[in-house]
Amino acid sequence: MVAVIGLQAVAPLGQDLVWGDLVAPGDAVEVVAIENSILRDAFFDAVLAQGGTTTITNTVITGADRGVVSWLSAADVAVTNCTLDDNRIGILAHGGATQVTNTLVTNSLQVGIDNDIDPDPVVRFSDLFNQDVQNSRGFPD
Repeated sequence: MVAVIGLQAVAPLGQDLVWGDLVAPGDAVEVVAIENSILRDAFFDAVLAQGGTTTITNTVITGADRGVVSWLSAADVAVTNCTLDDNRIGILAHGGATQVTNTLVTNSLQVGIDNDIDPDPVVRFSDLFNQDVQNSRGFPD
């Protein structure tokens, strides 16, 4: 397990926040936990989950192209008690299981929560407020 607690990360200009750098090449990480952190200004993805379980709790993600991406069927992502603000896409479900609970997704530039490959994300007790763009796309409200 990799645990990231209390991180305040700002991506260098023109770069991503790269979580793969947290583990040595070739190591398999089944669980990544990001808690009580601030992730901002990622050039592309602030959090990209490509497998295993990723939990993001009590964290602010802002200024990214895509705040959280659940990529491929092996990814299981849970976003709980978070704020995603001012991202192009707040959360993208792209084939992985995605659960969003008690989370704010606000001021997205294109869409709050997007789904382009099944399964549909599960969104509970969350507020999506994205003025002049869609709050959600690709799954039923």
